[in-house]
Amino acid sequence: MKRIFSWLAAFVAAMILTVGISIYWLSRADMNQSRQQEAEAVAQSAALSLSIYIGQLNAILEQMAQDPDVLTAVLGNNKSLQDLEAVKLEKYLPGVMKIRLLPPDISAPDETSPPRMGFAELEMIRSALTSNPAPAVQGEKTDRHLAIARRIAYKDQPAGVLLASLNYNFIQKSIAVAATEHVYLQLRQNKTVLAAAGEDGEEHHDDIPETQVPGTEWTIGYQSNRSLGGIDFMILAATLIPLAAGLMVLLFGYRRLSEVLSTDIQNLLKAFKDMMTNNLQGNYPFQLNELSALFSNLLQFKRILEQRGDDVKTGANTDAMRSPTKETNEFTTGLDVDITVEEDDFDLDMLFDDFGTPHSKPH
Repeated sequence: MKRIFSWLAAFVAAMILTVGISIYWLSRADMNQSRQQEAEAVAQSAALSLSIYIGQLNAILEQMAQDPDVLTAVLGNNKSLQDLEAVKLEKYLPGVMKIRLLPPDISAPDETSPPRMGFAELEMIRSALTSNPAPAVQGEKTDRHLAIARRIAYKDQPAGVLLASLNYNFIQKSIAVAATEHVYLQLRQNKTVLAAAGEDGEEHHDDIPETQVPGTEWTIGYQSNRSLGGIDFMILAATLIPLAAGLMVLLFGYRRLSEVLSTDIQNLLKAFKDMMTNNLQGNYPFQLNELSALFSNLLQFKRILEQRGDDVKTGANTDAMRSPTKETNEFTTGLDVDITVEEDDFDLDMLFDDFGTPHSKPH
């Protein structure tokens, strides 16, 4: 019986653990998907905010490039007038560091005044003569700035380029405002990290998903760092509590059944001893219907044997009166054997090794 309950306990434990692990796996997958969707929504919100701000800057610079005074300064090819007009424009652009009005044939960088105009800006100026290039952060870390170039046209022909150099600190502020406690954001230009905010996770930043900032060459990488510790604990508790309860029920059932079997088998053996010694007394209570039915069958079987024995004995005595022989006397004597069984002859202890230790008399 102990082996049966052991297999049953192992089966129940395996089923509960299987259900718990399945629920944990499905719940964790759903939670990871929800976390990823949350981080993606935050990143898209930050990208939209940056795109709107860049769009506003582009609109302001487009209007400046169409200003008649700007066009006059560029067409006159007067360096002093161009610098004077550029200084005037700087008053109307928030976060500006420097505005340059440049001729379309410029080919040399300008390192005379900060922020310096390098070769990357020269490439941007050439692109601006035919189309509006995307804003980009240029320069080294000590001289880094946001560069935006817009074409100055006269009769649909390029007359010059307006190059604005702006402080890009607004990028970090925008990312910091958009990031939440559980979402990490990282603004990139190609492989260069321009800004980052939020709680840094353990994942490699090169592998995290990213979203594009419309109107720019920037992308925003995002990842969720929301802890699933609380969810893990709840699922673990929901698995272990039924497991413990199931094993306790099985243990209680095993002990209770052991007690019942031990008591009923002792009563059955006592009844069997009394039956064999023709000393049946009173009732023999059984808690299990199966053992009660077994006792009833044994009692019925004994009565049938006794009835047959009486019939055989009566027939043998009649034959002996008619023709007494030695064989008849021996047969009769055989039927009158006195059966005497002592209670100490029944060793019941070893019958209950699997059910518990019954109360028995010491030998």
